[in-house]
Amino acid sequence: MRSLTSILFILIVVTACSVKSSSEERQNPNILFCIADDASMNSFGAYGCDWIKTPAVDRLAKEGAVFTNAYNCNPKCAQARACLDTGMYSWQLKEACNLKLLKSQKSGRIDENRDYVLLGKERHDVGRANDDGIDLAYPVRAIRNDKFLYAHNIKPERWPVGNPEYGFRNCDGSPTKSYLMDIEEGSEEYKYFEMSFGMRPEEGLYNIQDDPDCINNLATLEEYAKVKIQLRQQMEAELREQGDPRTLGNGDVFDKYPYGGRQLDYNIE
Repeated sequence: MRSLTSILFILIVVTACSVKSSSEERQNPNILFCIADDASMNSFGAYGCDWIKTPAVDRLAKEGAVFTNAYNCNPKCAQARACLDTGMYSWQLKEACNLKLLKSQKSGRIDENRDYVLLGKERHDVGRANDDGIDLAYPVRAIRNDKFLYAHNIKPERWPVGNPEYGFRNCDGSPTKSYLMDIEEGSEEYKYFEMSFGMRPEEGLYNIQDDPDCINNLATLEEYAKVKIQLRQQMEAELREQGDPRTLGNGDVFDKYPYGGRQLDYNIE
């Protein structure tokens, strides 16, 4: 992940191209993905930014379809692209992407049944270790609807961004990361370090309408207990149906897959 706050921004341009088959002439969609790892939606004029000039993107938005409530299913570069390429969640292999939304001439929510999204995370990089082993995942499953985001941090005893002794390797180097890591404990700004790199509770619940940056965790408040239970039950029912190993009790398989990138010597701190 380029930074903890990076958001995968996707522009989808849909045009029609003629494809001749032996039996008939048909119209197939031609889809181009323009992906910027380190650009948030608020970095483009089409989404209201007035201090960065993006005329080409703004033209695409004006002439095409603009998504204001779309989600990336996995917060990591390669994994997010795999979801896009296959139309699958990280934990399952099922149907391909639904193109009906891209072809529709309507605005707003085209399919009323599509009122939530599931999200997940496993191992994205090396640098996380404890008594369970090395190269460990930080498994998360989450569900988001119009008002709430519920996240289940399945192994809260693990460091979410990697162990501190290995440099929080799940967050790439940047001026922001360097600044945060230089903040001393006891400083008034230390809370920002903890929010970025510290341990997290097992459950998180956020009102994304009032708190879009997900700062205030509502999971322990009694008045939100019913909402939290309903979201978790809905999420886990879907995950069981899709055969998610974590939900079915075999999640440690994700820790055992060989890591194909550059290896880390865990004996060097």
